[in-house]
Amino acid sequence: AAMKKYTIAFSAFLLLIFTTMLIYTALSPDFVPPVSIRQQADLSEDNPIWDKTLDDLADYFVEEQVLPNTEYNILVAGNATDARLYSGVELYWWDLEYLTPEDKLFKNYQNGLENGFIQWTEQYRIIVEIRGPFAVGYYGTYAGDVDKMLKAFRDYCRE
Repeated sequence: AAMKKYTIAFSAFLLLIFTTMLIYTALSPDFVPPVSIRQQADLSEDNPIWDKTLDDLADYFVEEQVLPNTEYNILVAGNATDARLYSGVELYWWDLEYLTPEDKLFKNYQNGLENGFIQWTEQYRIIVEIRGPFAVGYYGTYAGDVDKMLKAFRDYCRE
């Protein structure tokens, strides 16, 4: 008889857990799709950042003394619409108006937004910070102050 009591109590306990889970699931917010590209990172849709280019960003970096000059090398295509290496800092720009969700470039952008990196090859990923249409990445090759550079990037994209 004692066993039967335990079985009933245990069954009631399991039922309670199951019911709690159902209620919790019912009350949980539905899956929320990621914010529209043009609303991320507290950037309004009419923020001037959406009309800026890598040249503008590089000029600003030189003004802020984050880059010594605006000389750059083109980075391998296929990661962003425009990708350049300036004195150890990688700058990326995506032409979001013309990219479709099927584009590899757009997938890189989304991956950068969601995970903080662009998967370049199987073995190699580029750590990036994305704001608006821009991303910044840096290697150990950047001689400057990384925190200062990232702050300049965030400030520029907040304009």
